[in-house]
Amino acid sequence: AAFAMAKGLHDSIDATALDDDRREASTLVCAFIRRIDFGSDLEQHLGFLVECRRALVNLEPVKPALVLAVLSLIAKVNRRVAGRHTGRTLGFVKGCVAYCHVTVPSVADRVARLHLYVLCGQTALQCGVVSPGAAP
Repeated sequence: AAFAMAKGLHDSIDATALDDDRREASTLVCAFIRRIDFGSDLEQHLGFLVECRRALVNLEPVKPALVLAVLSLIAKVNRRVAGRHTGRTLGFVKGCVAYCHVTVPSVADRVARLHLYVLCGQTALQCGVVSPGAAP
């Protein structure tokens, strides 16, 4: 129900919307994304963020919020396994890194995009995962 409201708010913003309306909608949707928590079901949380990326593309500030939420999932997994990943957790982390690899280039603000690239790279290195973009 909450996702439907966020999607409705997103869909109400079109090319004719005022900047203040767009900014307010972005703030509300980003706050919604930050508050969502699926507890220990991190795969469901990642699936939710994938759906958000697909459905909430017209509000630019939502993209960095989604990437930061995914990086938070990686940090949560890394804390749970204390840096000793199993095949399953490593696969999950790689999926999260791939999500970031796909999402970050769509961020319009160059400085924000660079900042997100650095954060994603640092997070991937902490987990021992190399981003597909860094492979030779």
